[in-house]
Amino acid sequence: MTLHHVFTLLSLWLGLAAAAHSHLHKGAVSSEPLPPSQDPWYTAPEGWENKKPGAVLRLRFAPGNLTRMAGNSSATYNILYRTTDSQYKPTWAVTTLFVPQLGPNSTSAALFYQGALLSYQAPYDTADVDASPSYLAYSQVAASSIELINDALSFGVFISIPDYEGPLASFTAGVMSGHATLDSIRAILSLDLGLNMTSPRVALWGYSGGALASEWASELAEHYAPDLRGTVVGAAIGGLTPNILAVLYAISGKEAAGLAPSSILGITSQYPDVQKYVISQLKTSGKYNKAAFLAAKKYNLVQAGDAFEGEDIFDFFKNGKKLFTEPCVKRVIDRDGVMGYHGVPKWPIFAYQGINDEVSPITNTDKLIERYCGDGANILYQRNTVGTHAENYVLNSDAAVGWLLAVLMGQYAESYKTEGCTIQNVTLNSTDVLLRKRGMPSKVSDLLGNAPIKILLLEADQEARRSNLEYEVHSNIKVIDLRGQEKLPSLGDHGFEIFIHKPIVDLAVPSDEEMNKYLEDLAVTVKDHLKAEAVLAYSFRFRREQLSQDARDTKNPMGTYLNQDTPILVPHTDQTREGALRRTRRHLNETEIEKYLDGSWRIRIVNCWRPIRSTADERPLAMCDFYSLDEKDLQPAERASRQYVGEIYYAHYNPMQKWY
Repeated sequence: MTLHHVFTLLSLWLGLAAAAHSHLHKGAVSSEPLPPSQDPWYTAPEGWENKKPGAVLRLRFAPGNLTRMAGNSSATYNILYRTTDSQYKPTWAVTTLFVPQLGPNSTSAALFYQGALLSYQAPYDTADVDASPSYLAYSQVAASSIELINDALSFGVFISIPDYEGPLASFTAGVMSGHATLDSIRAILSLDLGLNMTSPRVALWGYSGGALASEWASELAEHYAPDLRGTVVGAAIGGLTPNILAVLYAISGKEAAGLAPSSILGITSQYPDVQKYVISQLKTSGKYNKAAFLAAKKYNLVQAGDAFEGEDIFDFFKNGKKLFTEPCVKRVIDRDGVMGYHGVPKWPIFAYQGINDEVSPITNTDKLIERYCGDGANILYQRNTVGTHAENYVLNSDAAVGWLLAVLMGQYAESYKTEGCTIQNVTLNSTDVLLRKRGMPSKVSDLLGNAPIKILLLEADQEARRSNLEYEVHSNIKVIDLRGQEKLPSLGDHGFEIFIHKPIVDLAVPSDEEMNKYLEDLAVTVKDHLKAEAVLAYSFRFRREQLSQDARDTKNPMGTYLNQDTPILVPHTDQTREGALRRTRRHLNETEIEKYLDGSWRIRIVNCWRPIRSTADERPLAMCDFYSLDEKDLQPAERASRQYVGEIYYAHYNPMQKWY
């Protein structure tokens, strides 16, 4: 039996075999995600309190289209697990696990033996449980995080994104956040979801609020999760907030003031009596009143930022700043909001921050690093001379990625000091956030060099291409003219064939409705022609004969009839084996993935080319006999955009190749 997919109007076709998909019991999956406050799945089952920290309480495929949104993911899971709150009482949390493309030919296998897990603590910074990452991931607010997830998945790394604030959305509650982060790792390591358990390597990464959770996890692990020592190989933490009260003082009345109400409500949610007292101290009238302040309970990070920007947060309280020096409030902040007093990180740390950070004064980070270094920690600390708090999330990304890849690949000692501390003042002012080779350890760069990266950067008003590929011109290639011999090639013998299909619509300036009719009709034709079980036509592109960009109508999307793309003049096929699996998983739903990727079905991605009005005399399509290609002729190359990272084959010249 076979399942065939059609990729229309692109380029050279190549067949492939699918990899097997693991079968687990996952329970029912809703078609669309529900907010955690409305989703019954976000509740712990009876008896959960007696489970050990890290025990899995519920497991499901992430609802909706999250796997498709993260185009390089083969599967996405929600995991509800037992953890411990700030008062060391049982509670629970959720993490979302993104699984990369797997299999013996995958990047994950080649670089990490399918054993690398990155726990990414997203800076979701909210007192609203419905703005937790497991749900917020479906919104535009999380677009940058989805892009980061896609980049990491393209390297073959498993990605875990925990809702580390827990069911009370306890933003800035350090102990709760650290426990939930550590237990999310324990939960994943207890499951068989494709991660190689022989010698898994786990790294933490977070910036700002995400660094808060990552740092607290690192200092709590020595006593709370000693079993993870040796498995967790390092943490990259940027934009640190070592003292929450210092942050409140720094941001009140400033652009980032919206963080303050969420922080105050978040940290006190772990101490109900203290929260009740703090709320009782809010003013009940005037502009700065109780209702306006408590509205933050329903704001995500962006909404809170808009609502409180520039406001003096202390004006909401009857006694202003004095409230935060009262013993009951100060005790909570000292216990749950000041880093460095619960233990010393036992795994390597890469810390980074802007010297001019306006949200969290760098002097507090300097003191924290000095404390840890005095206690024997292994830390690389980079202080950037330029950039705001938000800008340094971007400016340091290259260095963080390089460092994380080194620890995940077991090459940390080859590029970094394994003992003591290194403190550097650096000047990083690039705003390019894509994962690149620059800044990576040489060994990592060498390995990644096996798959040249072709990057498409989509700017505001243009498409700028970058590539590390180099092309050669050969003038002695023989091409066989198939006019009059149209029946000669066949899919089975050559990897391509020619057949007659009359379009049911006029393809000159087709409407959306006409294009849909055409694709549906073509899918039926291909299904019948190849005797396939099913066909999915998922994309099309018009190309023109001119190389010039002059005639482009940029008001219309590239590849449509009114904005036709230029010819591609290098030999390639649109999918590698690995790229085809990524593409297949991107366009199938979870049910189809379970059915068709279980190893018993043959899947082919087929490209269909046709001239629109007349024969293509100017630049006719050239096809290579698949069986004349040597495996060494094929050069895999990643082709990345902000939406998706695919992988294609380019062809090296070989005089034995047969072209038609």
